[in-house]
Amino acid sequence: MFFKKIDFAKYYRFQGRRISKKLSPTKVELYKKLFYQYSFDDEIIQYLESKKSDFDLKNKHNLKKTIIEVGFGNGENLIKQAKLNPDFFYLGSEVFVNGIINVLNEIKNNDLKNVNLSQLNFSFLLDIIKPGTIDNYYILNPDPWEKKRHHKRRLLNRENIIKIYRTLKKEGSITITTDSDSYLNQIELLITLNSGSFDFIQIQEMKAEDPLYGSTNYQRKAIANKKKIYKIHISKN
Repeated sequence: MFFKKIDFAKYYRFQGRRISKKLSPTKVELYKKLFYQYSFDDEIIQYLESKKSDFDLKNKHNLKKTIIEVGFGNGENLIKQAKLNPDFFYLGSEVFVNGIINVLNEIKNNDLKNVNLSQLNFSFLLDIIKPGTIDNYYILNPDPWEKKRHHKRRLLNRENIIKIYRTLKKEGSITITTDSDSYLNQIELLITLNSGSFDFIQIQEMKAEDPLYGSTNYQRKAIANKKKIYKIHISKN
């Protein structure tokens, strides 16, 4: 079992697999050794248990910006951005154990000081983040759960989008990408029905020159299959 606090397993619940293939003893040891060194999960659980709602990531660092990437997969974009912007703080949220281990390995090998991780179900983290404290969110090709009966499992429902937006600072932004037409349609509908809640919205097809184009494994699969990738940008004035 990968969870240090099995009593709080409810906060780690997630639909789908957490491990794509059997992990080697070396990877398991890396996880056990490093995860809680680079994670706020224990403290976050304390907030959840005490019903607090003012968790401020800025108190955890003295860097210029606070950025969260939700569902970072193998961590390619997360690590790339952390290397390019050593004066920005990055929190990576991911339930996928293989991705967590990959990022821990990159943190260790590159001696990165500006990355922390959370393996909690992101919806719980959203419940405690202090409003007006996050500069940017990246949600790159989230699981589309394409079957209609699974749409309720999608991360980007009305409640979560409103919660994410509430935690943004002024001039903060949310960047979402997807190659799923049905997910795009759902997001567009949510935005249309709640347009008065957002200051600025832009939806467009991603171009090859976009720095985020092909930045994840799922995007590269979509590109190989000649699928369009869409970018949704929501910002607060």
